[in-house]
Amino acid sequence: MARVSASARPAFVEERRASILDAALRVWARHGFDGTSVAEVAREAGLTKGTLYLYFPSKQALLEATLRRHSLRPDVEAGLERLRGQPLANVVRGLVAVTWRGLEARREIVAVLLRELPNHPAEARRFLEHVRDARGLANVEVVQARAEAFKPAERFETVLARAVGPVADLV
Repeated sequence: MARVSASARPAFVEERRASILDAALRVWARHGFDGTSVAEVAREAGLTKGTLYLYFPSKQALLEATLRRHSLRPDVEAGLERLRGQPLANVVRGLVAVTWRGLEARREIVAVLLRELPNHPAEARRFLEHVRDARGLANVEVVQARAEAFKPAERFETVLARAVGPVADLV
């Protein structure tokens, strides 16, 4: 491999890390997390196992970086920002649509998660805690605040059903 100049090194490292994460996801989608060795991920990325360890100290670190890279959180946060001030029905409908589009765009990671998380309860719990951070709780508060603006006789379940009903039109 040719030497990388000091000014180009940060970009090179980020590109290499992204390439490794993509390779890991491809292999895990085929063979599962437990069924894949670090050597197989390295081979898929076109690297030696030792070189992969320069970028990620463990298979667990590789998994955590992959989950962060393919997180739905940025999509959901951007969707919430666009929906700020909208009626609750629009917020719920919009969040469902954003989430659905995000899941569709991340089919490989969703398949890996659905297959692997039941076998790894500690990692599943950590993943869910990561998703439900302080910002996520603030987003729930926004939805709840919008719910309080509805007439008391109108139950949240009714609003949710009405909002989610036509969601297929948005996807």
